[in-house]
This record gives sequence, C-alpha cells and structure tokens, in this order.
Amino acid sequence: MHILKTKISLHKLKEYLTRDKELYNCFIYVPVSDENFHTEKAGYYRNLSLVKGFTLINKKPRIYKNEITGKTKTKCNFDVDITLDAITTSNNYDTAIFVTGDGDFRRLVNYLRGIGKKIKCVSVIESCNMDFINIVDEFINFSEIIEEVKSNRPYYE
Repeated sequence: MHILKTKISLHKLKEYLTRDKELYNCFIYVPVSDENFHTEKAGYYRNLSLVKGFTLINKKPRIYKNEITGKTKTKCNFDVDITLDAITTSNNYDTAIFVTGDGDFRRLVNYLRGIGKKIKCVSVIESCNMDFINIVDEFINFSEIIEEVKSNRPYYE
C-alpha cells in the first residue's frame, strides 16, 4: 500500500487503528487482473487473507475506452462491495474505519451513524473529500501517522 510515496505495513496500520479495541475484521479490496495476479504485490494480498483479521475481496478491473479520445481507463469500483459489507456486518462492530477519503461514502457513513456506529476516516487530507471529513467522528491524517505505520522492508509486509 503506497501513501505519500511510502510503503505502508498493513499489519502496523491495523495495530495502530485497533489499539485497545477488539477487531472484528479488516476487509481489503484489491483489483486483481490476469496481468498482475502473479506479482509480488498480488501475492502479498493473497497471503494477508490467510492471516486472522484480514478478509481479501478482489475483482477483475474493467477497462473503459473513450471513443472520442481513444484513451483507456482502468477502474475497479468497490463502492457497492464496501457498502454491502459495512451494512451486512454492522451487528459485529461498534466502530467502522474507512481508509479512504472518497466522498461517495457519505450516505453510508450517515446510515451507519444513524444505527449508532462510530466512524473513523484515515486518509491524506489533501486528497480527502472535506464533506466526508466533516461527517465522521474522527479523522486521522495519514501524514501524521506515517512513521508509525510505514514498512521497514523492501517488500510488502
């Protein structure tokens, strides 16, 4: 995981975010294509799924071509997957932590808060939707915790 051009240890991030709390699960949403299936990064994510507390959700990215410009764009929308997982597992947790700054999740956050859930957001403030920041219970700026969660290894950990 690259934030601020630094490799992040998902293990360290999970530990940081769940201090003094019991973890229900850590869902990780990863695009996996035929081209990147055998890469070191893809293998890292597959191995995470074997570790207690991590659930890997992956899907194949879709390629969209702009018929006018001829440019292609690769997308792997996980918004519905994340929303369904957050709602269908909501009886299992008190606090949801979103490691994203995507404002598309505002309605989901409002719903979860309406059923009594606390919401944390972890993102880089420069790329985070300000409306999203304003509706969560706690915002954690990645820039401020980077030293505690960065990977000390040259590969994914």
